[in-house]
Amino acid sequence: MMASQERLYELWMLFCTKKNQSYLRQWLDIFISTHEQGVTLSPDIHSSRVHSRLLDLALLPSDFLRVVNVQLKQCAQKILADAEDEHLYLALSLIRATTIVSRNPDSVEEVGSCSIVDNVFMLSTFCIQQAKEHTKEREVCGNGGLDSFVFAALALCEHLYDPCHNWSHRVNGSVAMVMDRSLQKSIAAPLIRG
Repeated sequence: MMASQERLYELWMLFCTKKNQSYLRQWLDIFISTHEQGVTLSPDIHSSRVHSRLLDLALLPSDFLRVVNVQLKQCAQKILADAEDEHLYLALSLIRATTIVSRNPDSVEEVGSCSIVDNVFMLSTFCIQQAKEHTKEREVCGNGGLDSFVFAALALCEHLYDPCHNWSHRVNGSVAMVMDRSLQKSIAAPLIRG
């Protein structure tokens, strides 16, 4: 764990000084692989478990959310222009890392209040439109990253706006699983940003 933390720090510094996205991609891959076992990175619609375990994240770079926001905005512009899988994969990794960060209750309000969510909604809308337009091609070629991106975006929204997964419990009919709000450890991000 310590070696991966040192490698994360090294990659982040290389990315910040050289502005080379390959360092960011490596950082995201290591960060996600290190923390993904503690977070569901897909929507938890059919799960009946209660997520009371909070992640113990290593100290994140102070400009993490700013970098994610800038990179997502750039990915959105490139995806809307040419829809390359390379940019979609980077956006997917950014969303997965943000989902992991949003499992820390101290980060939820900050993540939910910045324009990352706007970029996620814009990209999700585009991916859904592309999926609808190319339904026959998808049957032959596979679903590519479009479905993965939309599911990752749903998971992020679930972690931000329903961190205790009350909605998925209600969908499953598990009313008994819904805890008293005063006992819930995670607080949802505000739906209205100021």
